[in-house]
Amino acid sequence: MSQPLARPLLVALLSLAILPAVATAAKPSVTIENVSNSPHGAAPDASLEDLQGWIEASAAWQRWSVLQSEPGRAILRVDVRRHTAIVDVTYDENDFSIAYRDSINLNYSEKGNKRWVNKRRIETPGPRIHPNYNRWVADLANTIRLYVSNPPLAREVEAPRRSSTSIAPSIADEIERLEAMRERGAITDEEFSKAKARLLDP
Repeated sequence: MSQPLARPLLVALLSLAILPAVATAAKPSVTIENVSNSPHGAAPDASLEDLQGWIEASAAWQRWSVLQSEPGRAILRVDVRRHTAIVDVTYDENDFSIAYRDSINLNYSEKGNKRWVNKRRIETPGPRIHPNYNRWVADLANTIRLYVSNPPLAREVEAPRRSSTSIAPSIADEIERLEAMRERGAITDEEFSKAKARLLDP
């Protein structure tokens, strides 16, 4: 990659590396905005295995952890303080999609909502969630497009590491949340086992 091309792309990627804003209950919920069949710009000779690596690198850059990954599909999770979002990422040689799977403390509701603001009725169709969720997903999608359309970035840019004072929970907290999600049916026993193995043997 030439230097004039690499620099603006690197700047764009760094702009996506800002930590997601902390969710607060005060903000009204919004309709979930999934990413559906969005072109990722991969080269024609890119394989599903190539895409798998680039998408995992994108997740790491945006501080999403990988619960499960195989060519064509990944289950990703992001934790911001006491807030958790889990998504399904599906992809092929042409495009990718990101769909809501589960969340904790993000005010998720399948139903729509009506409220009055300055004597005007505002309707929010369901399913609804805290607005930060849509922002996190949009940032993840933009990073996937950057990495997949410009593979050298995935090798040249080191994914940010969580410090001991960052948002990363302890391993015990992670396992406790995984167990809670398994009990709710959000993840299967197999997904739980794989995610737990990643935590205990990174």
